[in-house]
Amino acid sequence: MSRIAWIALGLAVCGVALVVAGVIVGRPEVALEGAEGAYFNRSDGGVAYAGVLGESGPGLFDPADGNLWIGAGIMALVVAVVLASLALARRDR
Repeated sequence: MSRIAWIALGLAVCGVALVVAGVIVGRPEVALEGAEGAYFNRSDGGVAYAGVLGESGPGLFDPADGNLWIGAGIMALVVAVVLASLALARRDR
């Protein structure tokens, strides 16, 4: 096997491991803070108020988010397929 094929195999193994890790970690727990509705009881003389829906959860690149790991694993698998097809094309020449 050529060097490119070995790199493709290594990337494929890493990609599968990242996808499995992402499935194990799972989706992030998002806590909703201050989930309030709109109150339109004008009968008591109060003003109409619609609260703000705040969200506190993991950031974009938080390791606690399993979707991050799944995305990285899929990206590694795509690169592995490209490299494997390149190695196959170079072998047939």
